[in-house]
Amino acid sequence: MIKKQIDLKDLHSIIFLEKGHYDIWILGGFGLQLKDFHIKIVDSENRIIQIKENLLKKQDFKNGKRAKKVFTFQIQKSDDFQLIINKSQSVIVYKSNLVLANFFSKRVENKELKILIEKD
Repeated sequence: MIKKQIDLKDLHSIIFLEKGHYDIWILGGFGLQLKDFHIKIVDSENRIIQIKENLLKKQDFKNGKRAKKVFTFQIQKSDDFQLIINKSQSVIVYKSNLVLANFFSKRVENKELKILIEKD
């Protein structure tokens, strides 16, 4: 299984991805609001890879942190890809996904959030 972890504040990264199906997780908490946040993946020929947002966002522990699976995408050919993160400051994350618990806790700071790209 291939895993690549990137800071949410890194707005532009180059990553090598092999052919296959991938999931994108946000690490930091279970309570998640994406707002205007989105990710764009572009191949070496400047073609944009179609990314789908998961309607039901699975939660789990990844790399020892609380995580929510938010996007999936398919790579047809192994290559270097540009990962472009837009409006990362609009993401709101709480440790818990329970609404009542979030009233009494502060949100996770964006500088602590990570993105995990994981191959199935």
